[in-house]
Amino acid sequence: MSKPTEFKYPLDENGEPYFAGSHVNAIEGMESIKEDIENVNIKADRAERNIKIVDENNHNLEDSFKDFIGVTNWTSYANNVAPGVKTNTMYTDGGLKCELKEVRIGVEGLTPIVKYKTITYNLRNFKLGEQVAQLPSGFVNKDQTFPAFGYGNIGAYKIEVTKSGAMTIWAGLNDKNLDTDRYWVYGQYTWIE
Repeated sequence: MSKPTEFKYPLDENGEPYFAGSHVNAIEGMESIKEDIENVNIKADRAERNIKIVDENNHNLEDSFKDFIGVTNWTSYANNVAPGVKTNTMYTDGGLKCELKEVRIGVEGLTPIVKYKTITYNLRNFKLGEQVAQLPSGFVNKDQTFPAFGYGNIGAYKIEVTKSGAMTIWAGLNDKNLDTDRYWVYGQYTWIE
């Protein structure tokens, strides 16, 4: 048997080849093959449904994380200062201005929300212990106090910002009785809420 065996086809009365017909039940073992095919079809249908569910979940997750990080623009509070207080007078070429910014990380209802809040200050000509500015309502959720850099003959400045948005500058030691035009503070502070 060096040559492969050819297929033999039955011939009809005209000598043309034809395929004999039979029923599936006439073939031994066909029942188990039918069951296997049905099981494959069931599994394929289930896989297709699962793929649709996963696609939908991925789409929902993408929508949720689309806004995972939110950043506000810098918002000026320079127009909300006490009478006589001067703003943005130091380092006018690219320096800090009287502004606020918030960076929010997280998705409401899905992850914890962390907010980084930053205030920059460039103020001059203020009275110590009196409100110097009014920040937008809701920016500060907990009262904040922080040290500030300013006129060099004051031992330390402290800026206080309350939940109501009131901003006050306090001084430590030395020269608390200077003319208001001698007082200035410049810098920024960031906190997490």
